[in-house]
Amino acid sequence: MPDDEENTAADELLGACLEGPSSTWAPAVEKACQEKPEWAAELRARFGRLSDLGLTSSGDGPPDRSEDFGDFRLLAPLGGGAMGIVYLAWWTERGMPVALKLMRPGRLFHSDTRRRFDREMQLAALIEHPAICEVYEVGEHDGTPYIAMRLVEGQTLEERIEGGLVPDDAAITKLLREVEQIALALHAAHQKGLVHRDLKPANIMVTPEGEPVLLDFGLARRFDSDSDVLTDEAGRVGTPAYMSPEALTGGSPDPRTDIYSLGATLFECLSGTRPYHGPTAQAMMHEIISAPVPDPRIQNPTVSPALALVVRTALAKRPGNRYQDAAELAADLAAARLGLKLRAQKPSVLSRTWRLIQRRPKAAAYGASTGLALVLLAWFGLDYRAKARASSARKVVIEAFAGGNELEVLREVSRAVRALGGAGNSSTVQDVLRNRVVGFRDFKLLRRAEEMSGSVWGCEFEASGNRLLVGIGNQIFAQEDGSPPLHERWTFESQLGFNLLTAKLFPTDAGALVTWAGEGEVPFNLHMLLFDGQDTEPVFERSGLLCAQNDRHGVLWVELDGEGRLQVGRRTPQGVESMHVLEETDDVTWETALAAPGTGRLFAVGRVDQDQARLRAWNWSAAGYIPLPTHVDVKAESPAGVVCSEDGELVVTASKNGRLRVEPAQVWAVEDGGIHQRGALQSGAVNHPATQLVVSEALGEEQEHLIACVHDDRVLRVWDEQCSLQHTMADLPTPRAPRFRPGTHWFEVWCRDSTVRVFDEQGRSRATLAAGTLASGQLHTACFLPGSSPVLVTGSVGNGVREWTLLPAGQVLLAGIRGGVSSTLPLGDAGYVITTSGGEIYRTQPSHPHPTEVQDLRLKGEGIIDAASVGQRGERAVFLTQVEPAGSEFRVHIWQLGDLGESAMCSLPAAWGPARQIACGSREDVVWVLCEKGLYELDLGKNGLRLPDTPLTTMGGWVLAAGAQSEMPFAVFSDSNGVRLWWQDGESPLPHPVSAMRVSPDGQYLVMAGGTERAELGQCTIYTLEANPTKPIRQGSFTEHTGPVTCIAFSKDSRWLATGGADGLICLRSTEPGSSPAHVRKLRGHAGTVRSLAFSMDGQELLSGDDQEVALRWPLTDEALLERVEGLLEAK
Repeated sequence: MPDDEENTAADELLGACLEGPSSTWAPAVEKACQEKPEWAAELRARFGRLSDLGLTSSGDGPPDRSEDFGDFRLLAPLGGGAMGIVYLAWWTERGMPVALKLMRPGRLFHSDTRRRFDREMQLAALIEHPAICEVYEVGEHDGTPYIAMRLVEGQTLEERIEGGLVPDDAAITKLLREVEQIALALHAAHQKGLVHRDLKPANIMVTPEGEPVLLDFGLARRFDSDSDVLTDEAGRVGTPAYMSPEALTGGSPDPRTDIYSLGATLFECLSGTRPYHGPTAQAMMHEIISAPVPDPRIQNPTVSPALALVVRTALAKRPGNRYQDAAELAADLAAARLGLKLRAQKPSVLSRTWRLIQRRPKAAAYGASTGLALVLLAWFGLDYRAKARASSARKVVIEAFAGGNELEVLREVSRAVRALGGAGNSSTVQDVLRNRVVGFRDFKLLRRAEEMSGSVWGCEFEASGNRLLVGIGNQIFAQEDGSPPLHERWTFESQLGFNLLTAKLFPTDAGALVTWAGEGEVPFNLHMLLFDGQDTEPVFERSGLLCAQNDRHGVLWVELDGEGRLQVGRRTPQGVESMHVLEETDDVTWETALAAPGTGRLFAVGRVDQDQARLRAWNWSAAGYIPLPTHVDVKAESPAGVVCSEDGELVVTASKNGRLRVEPAQVWAVEDGGIHQRGALQSGAVNHPATQLVVSEALGEEQEHLIACVHDDRVLRVWDEQCSLQHTMADLPTPRAPRFRPGTHWFEVWCRDSTVRVFDEQGRSRATLAAGTLASGQLHTACFLPGSSPVLVTGSVGNGVREWTLLPAGQVLLAGIRGGVSSTLPLGDAGYVITTSGGEIYRTQPSHPHPTEVQDLRLKGEGIIDAASVGQRGERAVFLTQVEPAGSEFRVHIWQLGDLGESAMCSLPAAWGPARQIACGSREDVVWVLCEKGLYELDLGKNGLRLPDTPLTTMGGWVLAAGAQSEMPFAVFSDSNGVRLWWQDGESPLPHPVSAMRVSPDGQYLVMAGGTERAELGQCTIYTLEANPTKPIRQGSFTEHTGPVTCIAFSKDSRWLATGGADGLICLRSTEPGSSPAHVRKLRGHAGTVRSLAFSMDGQELLSGDDQEVALRWPLTDEALLERVEGLLEAK
C-alpha cells in the first residue's frame, strides 16, 4: 500500500491528467502510465474507480456510470461550477429525490480546492433556514466528497432577468417579498458567523410556489475566524459584478459584504441591468470602487423613491453607511413594500457636502463660503427633523411594529414612546401595542423537568377541560379542575413493547386510553391499553389493531376477523363490550382506519392493487355500522394516510405515487349519500409530499373547516375546505405536529428551534413560546384547553410540563372562573367583583392582580342573573338570583363589598313573576327590580330589605337602566301597543325591541341598542337627557357590531362608552363633544358573547366577561398599557 508521500505524488500526477476537458482524461492517463510505468497500476486503478462512480462525464450529458454512487443513484446532471457538479439523484435509503453535489474529478487532487469543498461540507451543516437550501447529509464515498441537498425546482432570478421584462408594480411587490426572505436567510447565516460571499441572481431560486431559496454556499466562510481563509489565484473570491468595494480591494468579508451583493442583485432585478459596467472586468471593478451609487429609477421609473433609497443604502461604498445587518434590510424591504417609514435615511446636506469635498477638493476650496452655508443649513435641517420625529410618536410605533414582533424592536418601541412623552393617548398606537405585542407568559409550572423520570409523550384535556392527562415515561399523570400540581395516576408495564415515539393519549370518561404502533410500517401493528376509574392496572389490553381511539360513545378499536373482514370493537363507559363486523364486499387488503370523534362515522383505507388504495365509510347507529353507498379510489404506491374532521364530513387522504412525482393530498366531502371529491391541495410542491395533516372543527356562519399540512419541504400550509390555499408559513424552522385549538381556527405547531408557534385564523402570528431545549429525538407534546380560554399546555424534556396563557399585551386573563360571566362590578383601587350564571362570586384584589389570586365565594348555589353596585365608591353590591335553574323563586341579596359579607337577603313575591334586572341610582337606600309583572322599588333600610306594597308601574318590562345621578330608572316595556321607553315623567314609543340599555353616571346620556332587521341588531342610539322634566332627546346612532349588542357600560366620569356584543367584539368610543364618530377602538379577545362590561373606578382599565368562562382586563391608558408591555418584555 502506498504511503502518504506516495499517495500525494499519485494525486498530483492524476490531477494533472484531469486538467483538460473530460474527453482528454483517458488518453492523458494512458500517456502518464507510459511515461511513468512505476505509477501505471496505481493511476489506472484510481481512474477506474472514478469511472465506476460515473464521474468521468463532463456533466453535459447523462452520467457515465456502471453502478450507484453509494446510497444515491445518479439520474441527470443539473449544473455545476468550477469546483463541483450537481446531479439529480435518487436517495435509495430514504426513497426521495435530492440534489447531489460532487466534487469535480479534475479538482479532487488539488489540495486548495479539496479544502474548500470540505469546508463547504462543514459549513453547510451549520445553516438551517427555510430560504436556504437544506442540506440532508454530507459525506465521502470512495474518496469523493458529496453534499446531499433538497432538490429545489423553479426559476433563478438570473433566468427571470434574462427574460428581458422590467418589473411593474405587481412584479416589484412579489420581488420584494422574495428578496426580504433571502435577507432574513442571510441574517440567519450571519448569526452563525458565516458570510456567503457569492450572492448573485444565479444563486437565488424561486420555486413554483413563489418561495425563494438561497443556493451554493461553496464560497462561504466564517467572518469571526481567520482559520479557514482560502482565496483564488487572484486573491479574490466571488463574482466581480456583485462583489463589494472592500471585497475587491482585499478587505475582510463580514455581513455587510453580503448586504452589498444582495443590493446589487436587487438593483439588477429591478432595472434589468447590473449597477456597474465596463468594457473590461478591470474597468467594471474600478467603477464599483469609485463611481457614485446609481439609482434604479433611471432604468425603471416604476421603482418608488423609498425602494430606490433601500437599494442605494445597501450599495453604499463604505460598509458603515450600509445596513449593518440583513434583518435591517429585510425590515426596510417590508416597509417599502407596505408604504411605511424606512429605517434608512437620505444622506443629510452635511454628509453630501462632505462627500463632495472628498471627491472634488479644488471645487470645495473655491466654494468654502457656500460649503459653510450648506453646513449651517444641514444643522438646522437636522434639528428640524429631530423635532418632527419627536412629534410623530404614533407613526414611529406603527412602523416599528410593521417590521415584526422581535423583542428588540418591541423594546425600542417601548423606550421610544416613553422618551417621546407617551403616545398622546392615540387609539391607533394603543391598538398596535395592544394587539401586536405577544403576551405569552409562563402561567403555571405543572411538573418540573428534574421530577420527570422519562420523556413526555402525550398531554390531553378531556372535552370538558376539567381534567388534564400527561404521559411521562411509563406513567400517566392527572390534574383535576385546573389545580396543580400533576399527580401520578397510573403506572403500567406492557408486554407488548411500549413505543414512546408513536404513543398517543386519549382521555376517557373516567380513565385513559393509550395507543402506540409497533416497529415498522406494516398494518395491524397498533396496541392499546385502557385504564378506568380507580383501578391502577389496565382493564383492557389488545394488539394487532388498525386503529384505537375514543368518541362520544366510548372507546372503539378496529381489527380483522379470521376471514379478513373489518370488525369494530366498542366498550362503553359502563364497561359493556360489543363487536360489529362491517358489511363490505371489496376485495382489498385493509391498511388503516379511523373514526370521527363527534359522530362515530368510521373510515377505512385498503389496498386494491400496487398503485391503488380504496377509501370506504360507514355511519354509526344503534343498529351498528351502515356502509355509505359509494367509495373512492386514490393513487397510492405506499400506504395512504388519512385524517378526518371531528364531524366526519371532511376527509383528507395523502400518498406518494412514483419515484419523483408526488400526488397532492385529496379532499373528500362525506355525506350519507357517499363520498365525493372536493378537490386537491395543490401547492405546487410536486416533490414534497404531505407528511402531517390535521383538520379543524367546522366553525363560522358557513361552518367551514380548515386544513393544516406540513409538507416534506418543511413548509406549513393552510387551506380552506374548498382547497383554496389560505396561508403559507415558509419561515418556520422545521415545523411539525400542527394542531387546531378546539372551538376555534387558531392553530399551533412545534418547530425545531424548540418553540411552539401559535397562529390565528387569519394566519397571523399570535405567540411564540420557548418550550425548552429539545435535542434530536427527544419527545414533546402540546394541547389547548377546550373552549375559548386561551391556555396551552406543553411538555418537553427541557422545560417539564407548563401551562401558558396566550394573550396580547392589551389583554389580561382572569383565569379560574367557572361558568359564564353574568355581571362585573368595579371596586375601589382597580378591583372587581365578578359573578357567574352558576352562582359563583369572584373578587380581584388590587394588591394581587395576577390571575391566580382571584378568590372564589359561592352564593349558596343560586344562579346570579344580575348585579349592581350601591354608592359612589361601590361600597355595597346587590345581587339578583334565581334559586333553582328553572324555578319560580327569585331573591335579592345585599353584600358588603369590603369583605364580601352578606348583610341582607329577601325572596321576591311569586306574584311579581320572573325577575329580569336590577338597578341602583343616586339614592343609596333603594334598589329597583324589573319583573314580568312590573317595576318595583325596594327599600334598603337599616333593618334589612323592605318590599313595596305597589309597583311603580304594572307593565311587564324587559330592560332596566339607571345612572349614578338618577333619581328614578328608565325601563323598556312591551305590550299589545308596542315597545315603549318608560321613565318617571312620561313614556315614549320605540321603533324596535331593545337588547341593552345604560344611563351614564352623570345622568347626561341614555344609550339603547337594538333593531328589527338583522343588519340593525348591532345598532346603538344615543339620547341626551334634559332635566325638569326629564326627557330623552335622540342625538344619533352608530353600528359597530355584526350581531346584537348585549351589554353597555360608561366610565365613572362618563367620558367613555363601551359596548359588547354577541360577536365577541368590544367597542370603545369617546362621549366628549367634538370627538370623531370614527374614533372607535375595537377590542378583540372573546370567542363567546360578551355578557358584562365594567370600567375600573380610576378609569385605567376595562373588565369584560363572556358566556364561555373568560374574563379579561383591558388597560386603557398609555401608562397602563406601556407598563403591561414592559412587564411582558421583562418576563421574556
